[in-house]
Amino acid sequence: MAAGPTVENVAAVVLAGGVGKRMEADMPKQFLELQGETVLEHSLKLFLRLKGVSQLILVLDEQYRPMLRDLQKREGRLVFADPGL
Repeated sequence: MAAGPTVENVAAVVLAGGVGKRMEADMPKQFLELQGETVLEHSLKLFLRLKGVSQLILVLDEQYRPMLRDLQKREGRLVFADPGL
């Protein structure tokens, strides 16, 4: 069986700028924990495992970025972008 097409040098964008008002939690749902990591960390790590993803753009409010600085330092492909209003 022939291998499928490969994609290289792709930028992925993860939208995580929401505030989770409807969940009525203490913090946005992307930061709720699931099996020891936040939901957002699980998503980011999935994208970072893909060899073709050369840049992972995370749209995230500035106040939450310190929570992901360690991952950003380990993965040079992770960059932050500001959410819209």
